[in-house]
Amino acid sequence: MTELTPTVMREWQNHLIQKDLSSSSIANINHRCSSLLNFAVKFYGLKRNPLQMIGSVGKMEGSVNFWELSEFNRFIEVIKNPKLKISFILLFYSGMRKGELAALNEDDFDFIANKINITKSKSFVSKEISTTKTPYSVRTIEMPTGVMQAVKEYIDHMDEVINPIFDMTNSSLLKAIHRYAKKAGVKEIRVHDLRHSHASLLIHKGVPITTISKRLGHKSPKTTLDIYSHMYAETGEQVANLLQVGQKLNIFFIFL
Repeated sequence: MTELTPTVMREWQNHLIQKDLSSSSIANINHRCSSLLNFAVKFYGLKRNPLQMIGSVGKMEGSVNFWELSEFNRFIEVIKNPKLKISFILLFYSGMRKGELAALNEDDFDFIANKINITKSKSFVSKEISTTKTPYSVRTIEMPTGVMQAVKEYIDHMDEVINPIFDMTNSSLLKAIHRYAKKAGVKEIRVHDLRHSHASLLIHKGVPITTISKRLGHKSPKTTLDIYSHMYAETGEQVANLLQVGQKLNIFFIFL
């Protein structure tokens, strides 16, 4: 690992670029390799991630799929299984990652303050629960009272509380979201897109980008903007329309 200098990694990146791969595939491979090197820095004594020193290559796809609130409401109404219902409600209204959901214990819920403490995550590959994706992912999420009451009722009605509370496989969540989306007559999205749906809801409610970034567990608001900038472009049009009304009023008073 110590032989992976910035020069060596730059040669590796150039080798990737020369292959018959899409720009997004190159970016994805680079990102995964960088994650491995970050892991080596944290646990195996690698002094520094050489990929962070030279930057990334390729370009990730910019499209983000999501549900509007009305679509989610149609989706959640057709689900009868309590565990699945609460799981999808939590994902939509918290913006947490599915691995963070699968690692939640009863003690992570503060039903008095209506908050959820995110301190760990489950890997759907190794099946192990460990620290969160990044240090920035450790956070406290304030939740709507109704959502927390639903979670508490679900836990109170369990014959025996088994932690993690919402431990399910990735495939079971994926099959469920496609099955019930089809049944509800809404477009099919990925489980991770519920996180995007949450961000979209907050953006269109006018929540500051700094607040959204912390809520999602991003490193910085820049990361959030890189993902959701196109949504701000849409709200920008709405602002322009509002300003246009004011502009007409000003012109009217000028000519009085």
